Amino acid sequence: MIPFALFMSKAVAALFVATAISGLTLFFIKERSWPDLPKSSLVFFAVVVIWGIISSIWSIAPENSLHLSLPLAGTFLGGLVLISLATRLRDDERRFFEGALIIGACVGYAVLAIEIFTPLALTHAFWKITKGREVLIDYTQANYYKSGMTVAALMLWPAMGALWKKGAGTGAALLFASALFINFQSGSGSSTLAGIVAFSAFLISIAFQKRAAGIFLTLVIVSVFAMPLFSLLLPSAKDFEVKEYNLPESLYPRIFIWKFAADYIQETPILGKGLNSSRALSSEKDKKTYPVLNHGSRTLEPIPLHPHSVVLQIWLEFGAVGAIMLVVLLRALIRRLSKCDDLVLRAFGYGAFFSTLSITYVSYGIWSSWWQGSLWLTAAFATALVTEKNMENPG
Repeated sequence: MIPFALFMSKAVAALFVATAISGLTLFFIKERSWPDLPKSSLVFFAVVVIWGIISSIWSIAPENSLHLSLPLAGTFLGGLVLISLATRLRDDERRFFEGALIIGACVGYAVLAIEIFTPLALTHAFWKITKGREVLIDYTQANYYKSGMTVAALMLWPAMGALWKKGAGTGAALLFASALFINFQSGSGSSTLAGIVAFSAFLISIAFQKRAAGIFLTLVIVSVFAMPLFSLLLPSAKDFEVKEYNLPESLYPRIFIWKFAADYIQETPILGKGLNSSRALSSEKDKKTYPVLNHGSRTLEPIPLHPHSVVLQIWLEFGAVGAIMLVVLLRALIRRLSKCDDLVLRAFGYGAFFSTLSITYVSYGIWSSWWQGSLWLTAAFATALVTEKNMENPG
């Protein structure tokens, strides 16, 4: 999965589809029946799709809303199929899966290390074979492996959980230390943030045990409803012209985008602007250059396809109704993890949850097919780790 994200990020979507179809086919051949999908999840995602279709009535780009609805329904269905199959693995299948997950994560981080420290030796070779040209190594070097780094951050915690289940706690610690070192060296702010946030969640889960679920739910609710307000308080473009902030370079464009997104959210705070409408809010012709004191300037459009934050994108497209839906989904995931009666495995689950959540809060468009594929595959990996005996009530 990591090499796909590293060299051909769009191929992760194809990997997701192939995994869902092949898994479903094999299950039918073996059982002569179709897997039961989790009913509450099926209803929830059906409501999301239906609401997306309804939003085309007031959408600023109704064609965008309608065009995405069917593929989104297929993606959700494929994801739920993977989740269902992950809960039905036999013990021998689960052991094989866990071993493959560990190997995949270790090999993936090794490939990333080669790319970071050589630099880009494998990308050079790949481009020469597939495109017949060289890779230009400059300040954009990190862009070549940022997708690989974020997908690796998603896989890390399920892989560590698999190591723990096999009695290799030291191996899990070594994998985490290696991953964190590679994250820092990569310059990927989102994957480094994911590591720090996830490790904090891991420690909180261990320290507070069953009370951790309540703590996490409170943090999630506050963050979802406060983020548009927080974004309004960010420095404006004029502030950056006259005051030096000394922030990481990657933060400047995000702050501009989040600020614009918060302004747009104020225009339609209840219903939003419609599913997938973020793509229609601005275009190349809206690009402007914004000076940043002692840090050059940034040329960008207000919302380049999406606001680089799942929370702001949901608020922007679905308004407060969407924010409530998001909280319902995140609450269900936290509740599911809280049912795991293995303290350490539960902590790894929370680590996977917050690693994923922190990346979605600051990066990528939530409807991107490759990113949806990455999220669903990661959810299936984490689900497969939690056997029936680890759950108080798996339903």
